[in-house]
Amino acid sequence: AHVSRMGVLSSLELSPREKLEAVRNELWKDDSAKWVFVPEATPMLEPALAPASTATVLAPQQLMGLAWPAFRDLLWPLLPPPLLLWAFVGWLFGSVGWVGATILGFMATTAASAASVVAIVMWAKRHLNRLEATDPARDVPPDPSKIEKIMESEGRCAQGLLASVSKLKPGRFNSLFRRLALRVAFWFIGQANARGVRPGFLGQIADIHFARWFLLPGTDKLLFWSNYDGAWESYVEDFIQLGHEGVSAIWSNTQDFPRTQDLFIGGASDGDRLRRWARVQMYAPQFWYSAYPDLTLERIRRNAAIRQGLASARTETEVEDWLSLFGSAPPPRPRGKGLVVAEGTPPPAVPLPPPRLDTREVPTLVFGGRSHMRYATCLVIRMSDRPEQCRDWLRKLEPDVTYGADRHLKWALAVALSTAGFDKLGLPRTDLDTFPAVFRNGMTARPRSIALGDVDKDAPENWCWGNEDKPADALLSVYAESNDLLNDTIKDITNAAEASGQKVAVTIALQNLPPKHEPMREPFGFVDGISQPLLRDTPRGRSARNAIHVAELGEFVLGYPDNSGYYPSTPTVAAGLDPHHFLAEFVPELPAQRPVFGTGGSDGRRDLGCNGTYLVIRQLEQDVVGFEDWLTRTADKADPLLVAQVPDPKDRRELIAAKLMGRWRSDGSSLTRHPHPPSNRHGRGADNEFLHGEEDSQGLRCPFGAHIRRANPRDSLDPEHPQAALSISNRHRILRVSRPYQENSGTKGTLFMCLNADIERQFEFIQQTYLRAPSFQALEDEVDPVVPSKQNDRQFTVPTRDGPTVLHGLPDFVRVRGGGYFFMPARSTLRFLAERP
Repeated sequence: AHVSRMGVLSSLELSPREKLEAVRNELWKDDSAKWVFVPEATPMLEPALAPASTATVLAPQQLMGLAWPAFRDLLWPLLPPPLLLWAFVGWLFGSVGWVGATILGFMATTAASAASVVAIVMWAKRHLNRLEATDPARDVPPDPSKIEKIMESEGRCAQGLLASVSKLKPGRFNSLFRRLALRVAFWFIGQANARGVRPGFLGQIADIHFARWFLLPGTDKLLFWSNYDGAWESYVEDFIQLGHEGVSAIWSNTQDFPRTQDLFIGGASDGDRLRRWARVQMYAPQFWYSAYPDLTLERIRRNAAIRQGLASARTETEVEDWLSLFGSAPPPRPRGKGLVVAEGTPPPAVPLPPPRLDTREVPTLVFGGRSHMRYATCLVIRMSDRPEQCRDWLRKLEPDVTYGADRHLKWALAVALSTAGFDKLGLPRTDLDTFPAVFRNGMTARPRSIALGDVDKDAPENWCWGNEDKPADALLSVYAESNDLLNDTIKDITNAAEASGQKVAVTIALQNLPPKHEPMREPFGFVDGISQPLLRDTPRGRSARNAIHVAELGEFVLGYPDNSGYYPSTPTVAAGLDPHHFLAEFVPELPAQRPVFGTGGSDGRRDLGCNGTYLVIRQLEQDVVGFEDWLTRTADKADPLLVAQVPDPKDRRELIAAKLMGRWRSDGSSLTRHPHPPSNRHGRGADNEFLHGEEDSQGLRCPFGAHIRRANPRDSLDPEHPQAALSISNRHRILRVSRPYQENSGTKGTLFMCLNADIERQFEFIQQTYLRAPSFQALEDEVDPVVPSKQNDRQFTVPTRDGPTVLHGLPDFVRVRGGGYFFMPARSTLRFLAERP
């Protein structure tokens, strides 16, 4: 930051070497900065020798090197019996001489020891597998009030602090066995990370400052403390994707951990259950320490590289690499012959039953935002406090609700319920508690609103709807082919609601979509709806060109496998509440092929969530005039680097807009694939098959802070491992069904709506870890340019080959005016809610 503030980096007159020398001269004048010029070893910048994993440790070339550490740390208690056997054989065959007796003793001891070790290992594996198959693995949802308290302690600085306490699995003998298994797990993890891991990394995980497990002496308590960069969801996701074997090996020895096989397999790879289990173990820390409260590890590594370059950069290549550290990523390392191209989300490793999507049950918005119906309105419903009136209204409404992908309908209706809506329908509290804590807490809970950036003028108390004073119990989204049909439908729905004691609290008139062959644009003028995840085994999902966007159905709909091969958590109700059997039986140990017979009865549970999805909605008011004025002012007083690149102010204005979003406003084409503005005569159209890391690893075309690069990083988080990076990004996709709106006053905005099977892992993760993270991709104190922010002087960095140019004074163009978390039930679930006694 100190070097950036000198101002020489954006100078057009200086060459890269002259810029470096100018910085050196300025620092040399400061006696307190002379230490910068003394070269020192920087282990954290050294590359890994080889990827580290369990497979690496068990590779044949490594086994000999592991023999002595294994004996020293684990097998030494087995030494006395072989020594006694050796002595006995030597005594027994003493007549052949001491040399012969020693050789015979050694041979007998070696054979007996090997047989004993094999027998012990085989017995331990069988016993471990028996325990893994029979130990309880309860999926207990965390207490929402506890989560709120924990979240209040998060986000205080650039790092988070995690503290958790788990209990070893019970039983005198089994507890001892688990302690031994834990020791073996610690040993294997230690050996894996001692061989080939880049200094400062844990495997491939690069954002952990400190992590330690330890057993509290004299107890069955396993403690875990850790400091990490960013949001908790991001930290856990790193373990799920990049280190689940080690996490499983350790925590599978504790109570209720997701089911594991052979100590290392499964367990933590069931990410959704791992996150719920981890939250249950956590407690709010009573103290907090951070050595670098404003710096992430990526920023620390980059600062170290800057300092190293100041002290020792000599060649032109080294000087250019040093300059690239400001506002862009370092040049990518060579990766051998040819390019490594990400293949998209691989099929899940866990064998899955064939996905049979029941289109008669799945809400219609799962199949798209009904863009062929140009006219739409969203109704916010305040439900009656009398459950019988609410159910009567739902009975009348249910036949008109739309499911499936039928495009021949003249109009469509989608229904979503909040936690309060389920409560007003009379759903018992014990059943309501089976919904995830994030859904029960809601978007307006204080810790969540802070994490989402809904503070100050965007705080829930300033919203037009969705807060405590103006609650939203249900949402009705109405779509029609004509404006007259839309108005008639809304009138009928409103009359029916009021007749049953419900109230239409807010009506949000959505903007009419353009004709079929014209692109939909959001209020700032950008083409919208270009990048969407595609469901596997659909016609578009089977196309090779769309491989990087393919996702499993369980990423968005409950009751189906997700990208990891696991089924998302689903809410349930007591079977006694469903005498008509509208709902499917709840099967805790999925995957399982439905139908499942013989598990019903009043003591069973029914699946309330199957074929449903969670809806996140936020009414985002956009200051279109302010946005256009800022573009004009910024283009007129642009940095010399930007002026040299684009001399014409009008063209420069559009370039700045494109840099903020990552796409050209005129035709939606990406900067990553098309860095130059489109021709007026030959529009290119929107493209979506690009990879940021492969095609623009330094952010010279599409800046790291651009909206599309933050919202969906694709492979750019780790260009050296594109497949892993893409798989991680694809676990955080959302299915957007948004539309722009315009009020009678002329105020414009976007009614942001998205579908996800896990609000925390998908919407909230994107919001916290990608859009609002000030150090995203090693940026410095920057958030997404088109999301609300409480920063007074926002900035946006545009990398260029001659150094970064920073756009200052970026105001808030977007305000949050309402929103909430809702659940869109399947047809059978809605019928159950309406018809239950």
